[in-house]
Amino acid sequence: CLADVTECATLELVDQYTRSLRRVAPVPIIPPLRLQQLIVNKSEYYRQLARAGLPVARTMHVAVRDLLTEADAARIAQEIRDAFDGGPIICKPHLGAFSRGVRVLHKDATANRWRTLGEKWQKDGFTDICVQEYVPEFKERFEVRTYWFNGEYAYSIATRSDVKEGKDGTLLYSHARMRGEGGRLTDTWLKVRMLAIGKQVQRLFAQLVPPPCGMAYHTFLRIDFGCCLPACASRVLDQCASKIFINEVECAASLFSAELMRSAAPVDPAATFAHAISTTVKSCVAES
Repeated sequence: CLADVTECATLELVDQYTRSLRRVAPVPIIPPLRLQQLIVNKSEYYRQLARAGLPVARTMHVAVRDLLTEADAARIAQEIRDAFDGGPIICKPHLGAFSRGVRVLHKDATANRWRTLGEKWQKDGFTDICVQEYVPEFKERFEVRTYWFNGEYAYSIATRSDVKEGKDGTLLYSHARMRGEGGRLTDTWLKVRMLAIGKQVQRLFAQLVPPPCGMAYHTFLRIDFGCCLPACASRVLDQCASKIFINEVECAASLFSAELMRSAAPVDPAATFAHAISTTVKSCVAES
């Protein structure tokens, strides 16, 4: 399996996808279905990362069904207000990609605002929302996506997106989504810290969902880092390395930078991933 459940845009498609994967059992599925389901459940994997002492933004889970009545919306609004001290937040649907359904709320939202959002999310097919502390510096700095194969760091891409906020808090990306992408990370404090955290994430996810065929780590993980928690005044990202946080984890995400995606030429990351998958499958077949 080289595509994951987050490529499914509706719960109906997710159910179809899940049933299809279960029909091929006991053939090993990479990434495992349980891992894919964990990745989709953003609130849960953020909770597990925080529980393990790893740097993540403050997070809470909200069920869309709890936003559909005035009384429930008022209760949730107060819980969010207490959890985030009335500060700005970002709301991410569990089953979402490319910022679909994401909202940024800078002001303390009223119960009516939450109810309106709940109705919109329900209409779009979302059932669960991950509410997080909003980090304004994030969109102004490079997000570093690190790529790991069989537990080993392979490469990284630093990306800064052209993103603006609509009047209703919707994130709006320009047509040319990526504004700029950095080159290879040198052996700076930033890289050393990200790789140390990445190793911990690898071990944690292997504990939460054991890899197939007795492997020590999952075949592929992408771990994205942002800056900064708390705010860092320096414009030199390496000087803020102690304040970086895990923004996202993916198990079957895009392997390429924007430039590579536009190129017709074969790229090394694709060959690397294909080789990793091939090696894993051969190992599983040999053991079965």
